Amino acid sequence: MNIVLHSLIRNHETDGYNLSISIGGGPSKIYTATYEQTGTESGIFRPEAELHKQLVELSRQRYDNPVKYMVELMEIVGAFSRDKSIPDLPATLGTTSFFWPVLNKSPDAHA
Repeated sequence: MNIVLHSLIRNHETDGYNLSISIGGGPSKIYTATYEQTGTESGIFRPEAELHKQLVELSRQRYDNPVKYMVELMEIVGAFSRDKSIPDLPATLGTTSFFWPVLNKSPDAHA
């Protein structure tokens, strides 16, 4: 089941981000998230509960590892927050350059 990030926008009112994401063949939905930079290339990513639950479950089903999609999305939001390059949107999670380092960190990964 594809997870597509359609847009990523800073929400200055909430000091967070609005992420337009579609899952499977469904319509895109706006989810909120925060990203707190804790170092030069690191941070704490907190997506809203519904998105977190879906990303964990779909990652577990596909890769037998619950964090792969979450880490990829965290890396994209983190790069965006630091004004660095992110994938062209819309982008399918699991196919971006931000995913491959996550995928290769675990020997249990399979596509």
